[in-house]
Amino acid sequence: MKLKKLLKYLFIPGLTLIAAGITIRLSDANLLTLGTGLLVAGGVILIIWLGFLLISAQGFWGKRSTQVGTNAAISTLSVIAILGIINFLAVRYSTKIDLTENKIYTLSPQSQEIVKSLKEPVKLWLFDNAPSSLDKELLENYRRYNSNFEYEYVNPDQNPGLVRQVGAKSLGDVYLQYRDKKQLVQTLIAFGNKELLSEIKLTNSIEKILRDRTLTVYFLQGHGEHPLDSVEGGLSEAVASLRDKGYKVEPLNLVQRSEIPKDADVIVIAGPKQDLFPQEVETLKNYAAQGGSLFILLDPTVNAGLTPLLEQWGVKLDERIVIDGSGAGQLVGLGPATPLITNYGNHPITKDFQNEMSFYPLARPIDTLEKKGVEATALLLANEQMWAESDLTSDQIAFDETQDISGPFEIGVALTRAFTPAATTPKTDTPKPSPSPTSPEKQPTTEVKPSPSPTSPEKQPTTEVKPSPSPISVQEKSPIEIKPSPSAEEKQQTKQTQKQTEPTPIPDLQIPQTPAPASSPPSNLIDPEQEILDPTSPNSPTPSPSVNREPQKEQQKQVNPSPASSPTPTPKPSPTVSPSPTPKASPQQKQETEVKPSPTPTPTPPKESQPEKEIEARMVVIGNSVFATNGAFEQQLNGDVFLNSVQWLASGDEQPLSIRPREPENRRIVLSKVQASSIFWLSIVVFPLLGFLLAGITWWRRR
Repeated sequence: MKLKKLLKYLFIPGLTLIAAGITIRLSDANLLTLGTGLLVAGGVILIIWLGFLLISAQGFWGKRSTQVGTNAAISTLSVIAILGIINFLAVRYSTKIDLTENKIYTLSPQSQEIVKSLKEPVKLWLFDNAPSSLDKELLENYRRYNSNFEYEYVNPDQNPGLVRQVGAKSLGDVYLQYRDKKQLVQTLIAFGNKELLSEIKLTNSIEKILRDRTLTVYFLQGHGEHPLDSVEGGLSEAVASLRDKGYKVEPLNLVQRSEIPKDADVIVIAGPKQDLFPQEVETLKNYAAQGGSLFILLDPTVNAGLTPLLEQWGVKLDERIVIDGSGAGQLVGLGPATPLITNYGNHPITKDFQNEMSFYPLARPIDTLEKKGVEATALLLANEQMWAESDLTSDQIAFDETQDISGPFEIGVALTRAFTPAATTPKTDTPKPSPSPTSPEKQPTTEVKPSPSPTSPEKQPTTEVKPSPSPISVQEKSPIEIKPSPSAEEKQQTKQTQKQTEPTPIPDLQIPQTPAPASSPPSNLIDPEQEILDPTSPNSPTPSPSVNREPQKEQQKQVNPSPASSPTPTPKPSPTVSPSPTPKASPQQKQETEVKPSPTPTPTPPKESQPEKEIEARMVVIGNSVFATNGAFEQQLNGDVFLNSVQWLASGDEQPLSIRPREPENRRIVLSKVQASSIFWLSIVVFPLLGFLLAGITWWRRR
């Protein structure tokens, strides 16, 4: 009987073991074996319990209590299984839903893109004794997007060596390390007050430490442009944001400084009121022609003398003013002359701006014309409910089809211009290819040095061969110009003339008797149809005599190609020659007899004429400058448009562009002690007791 009673309630430990196994498996990955064992044990106990019920009680399943209990058990098991599956999926696929207004628990698009682009490890060091849970959550968000981002909390008291290694100077310092570079991000504790880690500062620090150099932005001044100071209409907020991103910002006056600094990565022309001098415009044109980047912000009715520069890029400014007829700007306190832009072009500057707002008070349309080598992309687009108004003097502003233009049209454009810089090629002589034996054209000069005479130890003169349409010219002890013979008859006549020349005896002639093979120039270097009848040549009818070319008798004789030309005398060989073997030429003489033609008949162009790498210049033009001034810069996406434009102009596509992070707003409610105590007693004591009291009253009435 006792065993039957125990088996009757055996389902309780079975369900308990199953619940424990599920909980252990979901909570700790190191105890998966234990959790699996508990699940198996609980399942076996439940099977035994069910088998006992089927055997011991034939009418057990027909009882009402059994049906109710079975339904309750199945419902309980179903709930446990559903909760287990939900927890399993939550642990395996963690996701968050940020319902805050400024998305303070979610990284901004720019932070996400920068962290995703990390290709090498970047480590963050936080020197703090009591780390904040919010800071940990922020850092976990960074690490979730890329495992190359690492962070570590360091207790300065327990690890002073690491403090000295990193260079931390005070408690709460946050340092970023990339390769061998270290950079201070933020100090969390200042004057006893502790602040949270800023996403803006951390993202800007990552962006700065990834750069190889400091980028410099110059703001043109001297023509009524917006000042860089913290005044109304100034650009101090924009300048501060650029410096936070690691840019060097400087003013530039081209009247005081006639040339643009070499370290200028971007030149910003923000709202000039007067025209630039033609010399200044020419300087800017030359800067752009060398691959420079320009950021031009021009308000209506002012062209500032930049029309020649803009025409080179195919940009045409319209003198009308953009009117927003949708009334959307009036809902947020803006007039019809302040277009609220929500349409953006497909460009890296604005690719993540869709359905976000930016506004441009008193803006002008911009038109782009086709220009060779220039690629224009729209940045800011007016919608169909906007138009460009030409008459602002009337009391009522309305669209006029005859004078105004309707949207969509462009308010801002980004342009790139690819070109090859002009090559400065110095004057060089025409390359001299090797002579062709069959070409009648004028051939380049080739120096031919004859083999040494076997009868004379003296150094022989150099013979220079210069093919040309003229006949052979021979000069004693000077280069001999050999030029293609126009006919075989003339060559035969030249041979006969040379054979009839009488040799002149040379006194004290010494003939070396050392036998050696003759050294002669290669036969393929001279036209086979041309013959040079030198007494030292093996083709001569007589043995090779020595030749004495007297300096005082140097005279150039030319043989004209006509048959009537006079014969050209050749150097007279010595009559006393013994048919001895040809002596071995010395190395110096061998070197003199070598003929060194060009390796290829095709001339090689000089290095300066090789095609150079293309240079890409960039420009951004926006028909408004007020959007970047103090007060408007931090509103909506105005600052993002400005900063992304500068970054695209300065660093190209090296770093991703997106919406920058925002400072979280402090929405905390500060409670007094009385208010905090009241909330505690009401939520913990009063309301629970009230619930139990109402439940008891309901139960009493039913009885």
